[in-house]
Amino acid sequence: GAGKRVVLAPIRLGRALDHDVTLHFQVVADTATAGADFEAATIEVTVPAGSTQVTVPVTLLGDALDEPEEALRIVILDAAGVPATRPESRLVIADDDDQPTLAVLDADIIEGNVDNRVENIVLRLSIPSGRTIRVMATPVDRTATSAGGDFVFRSFDVVFVPGQVEVAVPVTIVADS
Repeated sequence: GAGKRVVLAPIRLGRALDHDVTLHFQVVADTATAGADFEAATIEVTVPAGSTQVTVPVTLLGDALDEPEEALRIVILDAAGVPATRPESRLVIADDDDQPTLAVLDADIIEGNVDNRVENIVLRLSIPSGRTIRVMATPVDRTATSAGGDFVFRSFDVVFVPGQVEVAVPVTIVADS
């Protein structure tokens, strides 16, 4: 969804120490984009003496765009003398946005009596998507039929690139002779 939200990523020490430990982390891009999907940041956290876990706050930037899962990395910059067995961790951002629906727009086409011609039938997504969407479009006989010679039957592999909401599909209309 849209808006900012803070998630708390857990960081664990292998064992509790008898003193506070201050750790420095950097939040960086993996497949997610800094400034669009999350706020890049350098973060300081302190693990209190006797504790083995602390959380690192990560600010996610929501949008309303259906898109694949994305990821960011939390990288240890300074472990204050504590050995780091895993110097970075990956945080996956699951998409929670609505997927678009597909509609074929109605078209009123005059058949004509002389020459065949191509008319575009428009396919429309209800909302933009951040994904590439592929559909197979096939004309269906209704009042106009391919067997009756009203149009040329042909299926189309239609591709919506990210952000695109309309694609025109060319259909050959057969003239009456």
